[in-house]
Amino acid sequence: MNNLKPEVFMYYKPVAKNRIYRLINTNPLMLISTVSKAKEYDIAPIAWLCPQEMDPPRILICIDTGHQTFKNIKETGKFIACIPHISQIDIVKKTGGVSGRKTDKFANFRIKTFIGKKTGCKIPEGVISYLECKTKKIIRVDSTAIVIADIVFAAVDENAFNGERLLVEKQKCKAIYHIGGEKFATFGDKIKT
Repeated sequence: MNNLKPEVFMYYKPVAKNRIYRLINTNPLMLISTVSKAKEYDIAPIAWLCPQEMDPPRILICIDTGHQTFKNIKETGKFIACIPHISQIDIVKKTGGVSGRKTDKFANFRIKTFIGKKTGCKIPEGVISYLECKTKKIIRVDSTAIVIADIVFAAVDENAFNGERLLVEKQKCKAIYHIGGEKFATFGDKIKT
């Protein structure tokens, strides 16, 4: 997949509030980045998510209540949902394969990051987009939590979004879709209109 790697340095532009949902209405897998009150960072891949509201922009994610990511969200009320590029599949697999209670995933897997200004959570360099979120409501059902959060800021690689949609036909916008088990896919190069 070397031909799918984005440039190392990406330029992010803010996304208008009334267009944020367009970043996630295709339901790509996301890396959910959190921080505890003790300033311990965690990140985990989540595939069960969708926009919950357009105005104000909200996201809905489903997460196992036993995960460190959920513990951090419950404790601090904030997280960042990042859309990783297909070239970051290794980060997805590695961060999904170990518990954040047992290891510092950012340090262990040498994930280069920058810090979100609204939440203080880490953002992996090279992601297509990121959405800084503040929890509005948590609904627990069995061992799953449905987390509904307001998106307080969103940014996207300037070459991956035209204001209306993610440009999935472009190399810069090859998001990851979980299709079951340890299988993942991305969109092809053609879009039918």
